Amino acid sequence: MKHDQEAREERKEEADLLRNIARLDAGIEKAGPFTVWLWRNERALLTERLATLRRKALLTRYRDVMNRLNGDPPVHMRLQQVRGELGRE
Repeated sequence: MKHDQEAREERKEEADLLRNIARLDAGIEKAGPFTVWLWRNERALLTERLATLRRKALLTRYRDVMNRLNGDPPVHMRLQQVRGELGRE
């Protein structure tokens, strides 16, 4: 239950970040030089936050897949299973 709520919050935050990035991109075309500089810096920060959020989601999925695997096969077999599971998600 907690994981589902966290995932929903992350998706909402990702959507908000994408919306803000699009808003800045649209405004940059019409703005003056200082505002363009300021908004590009803000956009870079938003893009960095978005990348961090996506990395966190990927690591969470990786952890979940690892937790679902049963038994203790050799490491290379576990890695192949994890790659297969991640490829299907």
